[in-house]
Amino acid sequence: MGIITSIWGEEGSGKSTLGLSFPKPLFHQELELGGFDRAIWRFEKEFRILRLKAEDEVGTVEWSKWDIVTKPYIVPVQLEKLQGLQGISIKLPKKVIGVKEVWQQYIVDTVTVCQAKLVKSIFPDSATQLWWIAHTGFLQEKQEMQIAQGKARGLTEDKVVNDSSFRERLTPMEFPNNRMNDLIYTAKSFGQNFLMTHYPKDVYANRVTDKGVESYAT
Repeated sequence: MGIITSIWGEEGSGKSTLGLSFPKPLFHQELELGGFDRAIWRFEKEFRILRLKAEDEVGTVEWSKWDIVTKPYIVPVQLEKLQGLQGISIKLPKKVIGVKEVWQQYIVDTVTVCQAKLVKSIFPDSATQLWWIAHTGFLQEKQEMQIAQGKARGLTEDKVVNDSSFRERLTPMEFPNNRMNDLIYTAKSFGQNFLMTHYPKDVYANRVTDKGVESYAT
């Protein structure tokens, strides 16, 4: 039976290094580029390492030949959000592009690796970024539904996206946390170790000062 592990800490505190020490063969999923390189130098002489490209298929990996296999999951840069300078204002388009597809590929790869009986550990690094991909990908699905409905009414995509009612965020009631739960349960059901690194997040509260009520990071 595999164990579910959450490794929490500030950047540079050794989260990835600790995760890579878990039982092998280990599948490292690089969700934040650069983290693997910062940690793997400690293990390069000890383990057999395979670096996949984003387009490579994990189903072709011969796990008996490798101790650590890593693959990057690259979210497309929302270039339109960095452009669109109009006079003295900056227009930030609301449409999410390409995140849903990264989430879908991640799920396909994870299930494929879970079914590879030799693999002992699966390591999404970081799960903070994975959570963002899951939620933003779901927002993309919501937006695509709105665009499809608008086109059915004879509107152009630009008209739908620029409408004030176009979705820019999810409500807490819509958060697809069940997707993360299902992912963890899948790894557990196959008996693999599932390691998740997380960054700390400030928790805010209110306090009374001589200037009135103010919010602060606890």
